[in-house]
Amino acid sequence: MELGEPDASGRRAPVAVVGKEEILDVDAVFAAIGQKTLPEGLDGIEFTKWGTIVANENYQTNLPGVFAVGDAVNDGASIAIAAIGGASKAADAMDKYLCGEEIVFKKPVLVEKTVAKDDFASKEKIARAKMPHLSPVARKSNFDQVNLGFSEEAAQKEAERCLDCGCHDYFNCKLIRYADEFGADPKKFDGEKRKRGQDMRHEIVLNPGKCVLCGLCMRVCEEVEGVSALGLVGRGFDTVMLPALGRSLNNAGCNNCGKCVDVCPTGSILKKEARYYVK
Repeated sequence: MELGEPDASGRRAPVAVVGKEEILDVDAVFAAIGQKTLPEGLDGIEFTKWGTIVANENYQTNLPGVFAVGDAVNDGASIAIAAIGGASKAADAMDKYLCGEEIVFKKPVLVEKTVAKDDFASKEKIARAKMPHLSPVARKSNFDQVNLGFSEEAAQKEAERCLDCGCHDYFNCKLIRYADEFGADPKKFDGEKRKRGQDMRHEIVLNPGKCVLCGLCMRVCEEVEGVSALGLVGRGFDTVMLPALGRSLNNAGCNNCGKCVDVCPTGSILKKEARYYVK
């Protein structure tokens, strides 16, 4: 194959080159030439020029009361989790439709940032673990599982390669939920950013960059446990919730009860072992 002449959009489609065919002797052929939507039974549904179903941000098609989601919609096939996430949102939209509520799409409030190589300069570069698998000789005459999976030790080491570039508490964060519910505009009061690192010296990880100074951790620590391991440090915009005098929780009297983790609404305080699992 070679690239043909550009079309009206500038895209060059592959075309066959005469005389470049090659014949191979094989034992079996598994055709994997892509996938497409079968339109039978979908009369009246609008399709894109690629044969996928047209759906809006709320997964509504051009037919009232008909919703579509997954690999058959708009841009076509993607990763499985995209279809799962879309199904969850489509279910909410269908529920509103059946209850007679207006379906209005609102883009979620998210902090979008661009990361560069320098942001991970402190991280050790570790190669991806190689998946153990059956040899070609062992698998050529059967349909046994090819990839054998990692051992528990190998899986843990692979998980430790995570760069921690996202929020570990996104799905439980009350702040992001309320921001979406009330239509908050994060740029309205946009100010100077403070880049504060995480304190990993204790089993309880402190991330002051996510703290909204609600004081719940300080109150539960002092009033329930009687410890006072956390407090307000600094004044004004520079105020953070940390142990006094730059200490770690190891020498601030913390008894590792985890109550501060339970009450934190934004994921500013997390247990180390909870950072790598979805709650």
